[in-house]
Order: sequence, then C-alpha cells, then structure tokens
Amino acid sequence: MAKAIFQYFSKQSTGDPSISSMDDLKFEDAAPIIRKTWGELMKDKVSVGAKIYDYILTKEISMSRLFMQTNIEQQSGIFMIMMDKVVGFLDDPASMDDNLVKLGELHVQKYGVKTKHFKHFRAAFLKAIKKYLPWTDRREAAWQWFWTRIITQMSHATQANHYPLVNKFDGKELTREQMIEFAHYIHDTFDTALTIDPKGFAENFYKNLLNEQPDIAQLFKKKNTTFEKQSTRFIAMLSHAIKLLDDTDTFTQKLESLSAQHVEYGVQIPMLQSFGTVLIGQVKELNIKYYNQQQSGSSNNNQSNQPNKNKTSADDEKDSDGDINLLKISKWESKQDDAWNWFWKIVVGVMSSGMQNIIKERQNQANKPQVYNKDAIASQDFSAI
Repeated sequence: MAKAIFQYFSKQSTGDPSISSMDDLKFEDAAPIIRKTWGELMKDKVSVGAKIYDYILTKEISMSRLFMQTNIEQQSGIFMIMMDKVVGFLDDPASMDDNLVKLGELHVQKYGVKTKHFKHFRAAFLKAIKKYLPWTDRREAAWQWFWTRIITQMSHATQANHYPLVNKFDGKELTREQMIEFAHYIHDTFDTALTIDPKGFAENFYKNLLNEQPDIAQLFKKKNTTFEKQSTRFIAMLSHAIKLLDDTDTFTQKLESLSAQHVEYGVQIPMLQSFGTVLIGQVKELNIKYYNQQQSGSSNNNQSNQPNKNKTSADDEKDSDGDINLLKISKWESKQDDAWNWFWKIVVGVMSSGMQNIIKERQNQANKPQVYNKDAIASQDFSAI
C-alpha cells in the first residue's frame, strides 16, 4: 500500500513518470532549451497558437467545453503572448512562480478551470509544437520539466478552490515523503482498529458520536434507518475513502459526491468535525489498547522462551495460542495524531465546500420567481371553479 502511495505522489511531482531523463535535468539545463525552442515557435506564433487550440478543441474534448463561447483566434493570440511572458521569467524563477500562481487564480475565477484542465492543455501544447520543431528526448524532457513547473504553481489556485491543499498542514508545506508517511499511518492504524472487531468498532463509534452530538439521533429517525445499518454504511464509506488516499484527485471527487447525501440526511457542517473527533479518538484508543496487549504478550513470551534460545524465527511469530500474529502494531505517537488531523482536515474541507455549494444551489432555486406559461394557462378549463 505504501508503495502505491509513493508511486502516486511521485507521479504528481514529476508530471510524467515516463520521462526518465527529467530526473537528471536541472533548471540551468532546461531553461536554455525552452528559450531557444520558444524563440523558434514565436516566429510563426499565429499558426502555432491556432494549432494548439485546434488540438484542444478536437483532441482534448473536456477542455473544449471551456471555450464554447470564446473567439478562438483571439484566445490563441492571448495565450501566445502570455506564454511568451512566462518564458521571459525564466531569468527570475521566483517571479515566475509568483506570476503563475496569480495566473492560476485568474483562470479559476474567469473560466472555472480545474487541475486536470492544465494537464490536458499540456498534452495539446506538446502535440502541437512538435509539428513545428525537430524533436529530441532532451527537448521533451525540458518542456515536460517546464510544464510541471507551470502546473504545480497554477494548480495551487485550482486546488484551493475545490479543497484544502493536501500538501498543507499546520501552516507548513508537506514534502512528498511526509504525505506518503501520513497516508501510511492512516492505513496502518485504521486497519488495526477495524480488523480486530469491525462490528464492535462501528457500534461503539456511533454510541460515542451520539454522546458528542445528540442531535444526530434525530437525523436517523427522520430517515427511518437504524444505528446498525448506518454504522455499517459509515465504516464501508470510510474504508473506501482511506483506500482512495492513493489517488487524492479521486479521493476528493468521491468526498464531494457524498456531500449531497449528507445534505439530504440533514447533516450540518459543524457535525463533520464531531465525526472526526470521535473517529480519531476511537482509532487512537484501540491502537493504544492493542499495542499494550501486544507488548504484554511479547513480554510474557520472552520470559517463557528464555531457556529455548534455539527456537526458530517462525515460532517467534506465534502468539500465546499458537496462532500466527499477523498484526504488528506500532506505538501511537504524535506523528499518528498529525496524520489523522491532516486526513480529517481534508475530509472536512472538501465536504464543507460541497455541502455549502449544494445548499446555495437549493436556495437559489427556491428564490427564483415562478414563471407561468401564458398559453398553457389560457388553454386550461376553469369552468369547474
């Protein structure tokens, strides 16, 4: 599991893991290649811009919807000017990053752009410019490096628009390794808490939740459901969400889709934090309990096995009942607390945003004046009134 998480975040950071030469490419190597090739493209900027947007409209269908009401000839010209300015900032990387962040904010506000759109645009761009330039692996690596830089900075705005940055926690920016470590702790500790007694975990969770938020009981009565059914659904949903930590794009999309269901149940946004408080408390309590049991059992086994120093390693893996002990439980420390707080911050951020949008949409629908069809009214028979 940890390997899958590492592969995901590695893919996110490189943009395209198939470009192995990017690993060795440095800024000072890529910048001259970008400047030189871009200079060649600008000699025929009208044609190049048109070709890029031609690929966007015909090959990247999800992108084409953003430009349905746009003058493509004018838009392609604007893009070439904008890109020329970005290339010009290669002499000042810090200013380039700052301007790319602002550009990302503009695209979110004006066009509703999402992170995936930047990646589609990169694909269309690279397809198009290869029609105008002799292509080499080195040029491929340089432009992939450049687009990774562009997407990384511009997507700060798109991510902030849809959910809290997964690489932000406690006022600091997490490294890829720290996110991998957090995700590993979430998987590991949740599996420990759930594997021993899944049904008991679910039932205790809802009992503790009702103590924390008594109003939640009314929600289930309204929907004519039982605590047993609801607890089973919650654990299934949570298990699925945690598995999706390997792919944070899918993870956040799934959470957004759950927002509508929670609005239907009448869940209030402040209740989400109560869910997290109870969940994290229970996972922590069970991990500490099972760890202490493990340590106690290990200590007893060590004392009873002291005379038998030649026992095989396989025997050392057995518990007091002779069964193989598959769960090796780690001691709960502050890093596990941080991991769960990071995880639940994302959950609350995504679902709060989704729930607010749904509530706002419903309010807008309710406030719309009712439009009457005059012809339909005129054709009705009112003689019976």
